[in-house]
Parts: sequence; C-alpha cells; structure tokens
Amino acid sequence: MGQHVRAACRIALFLMNDGEYQQLIRRDCLEASSRRGVSIEIVSAGGDSIRQAQQVHSFLTRETSARPHALLIYPVRETALLADAHAAARLGIGWVLLGRWSSYLNDLRAEFPALPIFSVAADQVEIGRIQAQQMIALLPNGGELVCIRGSLGVSSATRRFEGLRRNLDGASFNLFSVNSDWTTEGGASAMNEWLRIFGHRKLPTFGVAAQNDAMAVGAKKALADWIRARPDSDPGAVPVVGCDGAPSYGQHLVRQKELSATVIMPPTAGRAVDAIAAMLTAHGSLPDAEIVLAPTSFPDLKLLAR
Repeated sequence: MGQHVRAACRIALFLMNDGEYQQLIRRDCLEASSRRGVSIEIVSAGGDSIRQAQQVHSFLTRETSARPHALLIYPVRETALLADAHAAARLGIGWVLLGRWSSYLNDLRAEFPALPIFSVAADQVEIGRIQAQQMIALLPNGGELVCIRGSLGVSSATRRFEGLRRNLDGASFNLFSVNSDWTTEGGASAMNEWLRIFGHRKLPTFGVAAQNDAMAVGAKKALADWIRARPDSDPGAVPVVGCDGAPSYGQHLVRQKELSATVIMPPTAGRAVDAIAAMLTAHGSLPDAEIVLAPTSFPDLKLLAR
C-alpha cells in the first residue's frame, strides 16, 4: 500500500466526454485514488466546453471545507478554462491538465509554487510520428492521406498533426487535413467533406489517419456509405488508423479488422493522482510541468510492415 496523503485530501476529475478512452481515464483515477487514500469526485462534460466550465465553476464556489484540493481536467477546450485555472490557484486549489498542455501552466507554477500545477499527457508529437509510420507501412507506395484532426485550438490536435506531417517528409503522400470534434459523427462529416471533392470520379489510392478511434470509425462508415452509393468510385482496401487504443474499443476494432491500426495512449489520471499525493505529503515536491508518457503502436510497427 502506497503512502497516504492527509485523510481530508479531495480531488475532482473532469472528463471530456463518456467515450471509451475517457472511461479508461476514470478507472485509472479510481484505482489510484483508492491506492492513495484520496477522496474523488468525477463529472463528464459530454463534449461541451461551456458545460465543462460551468462544472469547474460549481466546484470553485463551494464552501471552503467542501472544495477539492486539486482539479484534474481533461479539457474539451483549454482556452475555455483559463480564467477558472487562475481562480482555482487563488483559492489554493491545484490544477492539473490531462492529455493537454497550455503555456499558462508555467505562469501559474511561477506564481503559486506550493500548488500541484502541471500536466500529464502522452507524447503527442510521438503519436503523430507513429501514425505516419503506420501509414507508410500500410501504403508503401504512398498516395493521398486524409488526416482527421481534433478540435481547432486544442494542443493535442496541433502536436499530433505536427508529428504526422514532419515524419511524412520524403514519403510519397499528399496530405489533406480537416478538423472534427473527436466524435464518430464528426469523423463521418470530415470524411464526407473530403469525398465531396471527387464527386462521381473514381477515388484515388488513399488512407485515413484520424486523431482518435471514434473519428476513425465515423470516417470508415462514411466511406462505406459513399461507395455503396457510387460503386464505380470504389478505391479498394483503404487503410484507416486511429488513436486512443482502449482495450475494449480501439484495440478490439483492430483485432476485428475494422481499423487497420491504432495508437495506444497510456491513461494519465493515475499518474496525476500519484504526483499530487506525493507533493501533498510532508516531503513532497512540485512535479515537472509536463509529465510525458510514451504511446505505442497497435499492432507493433514491425508486424504492420509485414
């Protein structure tokens, strides 16, 4: 049993939505909280940044004795929570971003060095690199590549795309990117946006790299619907890769050959709880500003290349 923080330690976890990866985050947080003897409350924003800001505000306006000592936030949109981050710090409440990074954390850490203020995320640039290598293995002769990105202004979407673009240098791909909202419906809409370019013409050789598994599933469904309506445009097998890689969803879809590959992102909440618990003990220290976890390809890149 790990060392316990003071008995009154309370943490609140704010999930982005109720998707499979977010549920993995939830379970990871509950396990770490139980291990560390931390009280935990969990809410979900349902993909709505305004709702998430309201949820955070409701915790900050509680009576002092009922407020959490730290907030773990998987943001729908980082910028929507900037004012709340500063308000939390002024109240003596720690602020931890999960899966995201924003430069305002550095300012808060400098102003409030006694508070647990940091981020825990998979290496987002590495995720993009892995997706580039997956696509090179799946389409060794290149072609068109549709990248379905997450929401505009979200750090993980920007960094993943940069990793993908940078690691396609020298490969024979024409890269087209379109933003979506991390949902299956959004992935379908993004795929249709690209398909409309071709009208009734035959589709070229292409692949799809979606920045999460839900959007990858939506893209694959939209493509199947398009081909059914226009059988002459059938491009043959189209590799579709995703990201998140939850065992019961992304990895399952790959095993069922619904997706060609995914990227496994390790859950972040347990690591955050451990870091907060360590800091709040008598001899704890402030964690690094960015705790970066290593993602992995599923299946392994060597197996994919075969």
